[in-house]
Amino acid sequence: MEEATQVASSEVPVVKGDADDLRTVDVSVKPVAVTKEGKEEDDGEFIKVEKEAIDKADHVPVQEEKQVSIETSSSGSQRELQESQEKTKELELELERAAEELKRYESENTHLKDELLSAKEKLEETEKKHGELEAVHKKQQEKVLEVEERHSSQLKSLEDALQSHDAKDKELTEVREAFAALGIELESSQKKLIELEEGLKRSAEEAKRFEEKVSELKTALEAAEEEKRQATTQLLELESSLNQSSARNAELEEDLRVALQKGAEHEDRANTTHQRSIELEVMCQTSQSKHEEAEGRLRDLELLLQTEKYRIQELEEQVSALEAFQVKSSSLESALNIATEKEKELTDTVSEYSLKISESESLLESLRNELSVTQGKLESVENDLKAGSLRESEVMEKLRSAEESLEKKGREVDEAMTKTKELEALHESLSKDSEDRIQKVMEDFTSRDSEANEKLKGLEEIVKSYEEQLAEASSKSSSLKGELDQLKAKCDVLEKENGDLAEVNLKLNQELANHGSEANEFQTKISALEAEREQATKDLKDELQSVIAKLEEQVTVERSKADTLVSEIEKLRAVAAEKNVLESHVEELEKSLKEEVENATAASVKVAELTSKLQENEHIASDRDALNEQVIQLQRDLQAAQSSIDEQKQAHSQKHSELESALKQSQEETEAKKKAVTEYESKVKDLEQKVQLADAKTKETEAMDVGIKSRDIDLSFSSPTKRKSKKKSEASSTSSSGNVTATTQTASTSHLMTVKIMSGVAFVSVIIGIILGKKY
Repeated sequence: MEEATQVASSEVPVVKGDADDLRTVDVSVKPVAVTKEGKEEDDGEFIKVEKEAIDKADHVPVQEEKQVSIETSSSGSQRELQESQEKTKELELELERAAEELKRYESENTHLKDELLSAKEKLEETEKKHGELEAVHKKQQEKVLEVEERHSSQLKSLEDALQSHDAKDKELTEVREAFAALGIELESSQKKLIELEEGLKRSAEEAKRFEEKVSELKTALEAAEEEKRQATTQLLELESSLNQSSARNAELEEDLRVALQKGAEHEDRANTTHQRSIELEVMCQTSQSKHEEAEGRLRDLELLLQTEKYRIQELEEQVSALEAFQVKSSSLESALNIATEKEKELTDTVSEYSLKISESESLLESLRNELSVTQGKLESVENDLKAGSLRESEVMEKLRSAEESLEKKGREVDEAMTKTKELEALHESLSKDSEDRIQKVMEDFTSRDSEANEKLKGLEEIVKSYEEQLAEASSKSSSLKGELDQLKAKCDVLEKENGDLAEVNLKLNQELANHGSEANEFQTKISALEAEREQATKDLKDELQSVIAKLEEQVTVERSKADTLVSEIEKLRAVAAEKNVLESHVEELEKSLKEEVENATAASVKVAELTSKLQENEHIASDRDALNEQVIQLQRDLQAAQSSIDEQKQAHSQKHSELESALKQSQEETEAKKKAVTEYESKVKDLEQKVQLADAKTKETEAMDVGIKSRDIDLSFSSPTKRKSKKKSEASSTSSSGNVTATTQTASTSHLMTVKIMSGVAFVSVIIGIILGKKY
């Protein structure tokens, strides 16, 4: 924008202290164009002085002086109006900018709220997935419990059978001891007893074998249960560590979000301070331009003063104007008093400016404190990340140890239920903590947003007060431009203010540069932290996937072990069935023995009491040793079971490969036999066709022979002489008989050939069928 202001010509009275005469000088000032660019205005005026002929003071009319004063006052009022209009326009522009900034803050707030909603949705999805996984885990645990209950019921039934068998064995041992004590009386039944003892020994050996198998199965089952328990405990430990790491990652993400929000707020504050510093620089430039213009005016006025000095020397002769000079001097003194009052007001405004500058410095110090707090938080976040990396290394070591232990054992299924409950409680507590943290973050966000809005409002009020004060100062400075002493005082004040503002500008620029460098460092740290967090999450996901795959493999191995145990239990059931058969035989033998054992019952009862007492004592004494031995035996049985399982796997794989090779060979043989059968069938078809052709040929030859016979008979009746007829008849009879015999022979040979061919084909087909039946 460019605006032109006109300055009317005015009279400037010049006084010389020692002179006797006084003259008034008319100074004409040309209109000066003042340009304004951007937000600020330039009120500079360049005054050109033209020397004109001066009339005497007696000839100047009073009316012209009044008109000049009216024109000056009107031009000053027009200037003030134009300045006020420009300032109102600037205020409107600043209000529009403030409204745009408020809209931008509102859009950022909505964006942050959307991000928070998306984060909540993701948390809900993760909770749903976790619930589904827990349901699947519970189903698997229920299945495992059902299988264990089945195994326990089967083992209980086997133990009951073993106890009954042990009781029967005890009774048999008592019977043996009774027979040994009463051998003299039972000499007649010794043979029967020897036979019975042999049968009982066999059954006892079988029972011992059965007991050994049952004990082996028990040890194997106990080892498997221990391995399952250990596996479940390790799984639960891994899950707890993973949950802790995920919670820590969530906390770190929340800290990063808070830090990013603070960084954005600091950037906004830095931008506002930068804009304010730019505005202050513009103000300084305008003040400097005004100062330069004032200096130019001073130079022009000095020139005028020099010219007036020369004129004063000429006006020394005029003494009659002393009274008017005294009147004017009194008016000047009153103007000086007014100027001093205005100087006091300017000093007050300067003090207010200094107070506001101190407030801005306090704001900058608060910003620095907040930056230091954020740096401390960043350091704490870095320390947490380092601790997280150390914990990740510990988790890796634990995972390796878990893999080694899982390769050896697959235990601890019973503790899984309790640990799952604990995990559920932990999950609930973590979910509650996460919700509380989200609420806290929302409250902090709203409080910070309100604080930022309040600060913006306060800054806008400060800007408005600055603008009002600037308007007042400009109005005051416009009224004081006409006087030399006031201009000098203003020049000094403006120089001081320029120096102060330059220092403030330098400080603000330095602080802005520091803030910019700190913000850049903060952003680089945040980017590095985000990259490290992403790498850590990727590594954790990969490790979790590998661990889950290994655990699935171990679960399959345990299932195969359970299947083998089930097969062994089925075998034991078969053995138990055989044992029942043996027990039926033993019962029959016992029935035969009851008649002979009635005399030995008393002795057997005594022996049973003694043996029970001995057994109780032995049990009490051998419990500790048995426990230690059982532990050692369990370890040995585990190693033996693992080796046997490996051997069985190898044997199974070998058998599988052998069966596959045998199947391939049998398939090849069947295909070859099928080909041979097809060839035989084709040959049979060819033979049948040949047989049919031979039958047709035989039929044709028979028909030809019949025609020849009829012709020969006709010729024999047509002979003229009897001798010739006799000879011919004899010859024909012989020939006919020969032909008949030939035809009968050919017919018989053809039928025999067909029978032989058919019988051969049937024989070959029977042989092929027998061979194929044996193979299949």
